Amino acid sequence: MGYGIGSPAAANEPGWNTDKAICVPEFASGIYKLTAQAGKEGSTTLGERFRLSGWSGKFYKDTSWGGLGAFTLAAGSETLLQVASDGNLEIASGAALEEGATYCLTVDVTGGNDSPVVSLVKE
Repeated sequence: MGYGIGSPAAANEPGWNTDKAICVPEFASGIYKLTAQAGKEGSTTLGERFRLSGWSGKFYKDTSWGGLGAFTLAAGSETLLQVASDGNLEIASGAALEEGATYCLTVDVTGGNDSPVVSLVKE
């Protein structure tokens, strides 16, 4: 939920509307991955799901705001992501994604829903 990721394109951000929440597919037990390209804010190009900058959002375990614990960044992800003081995930200060490049966003809850680990890597 939030801003910076849309589906099927960046223009389709859910904001904080649970009716528009984006489901991140389970890649393996407890590991959820979304691989997509980066595009400009408002992009309607299919597959350009990640906004270049200006992210702010969280992942929830269900659409009734069922929360996960405080996010921890996977090693190496701090160049692209940061956890803001309100617990939201944001693009790291001074960073921006490369337009047209492919990125993989991973949420790992194998350590439990109270200990989610998030990574964002350029593929």
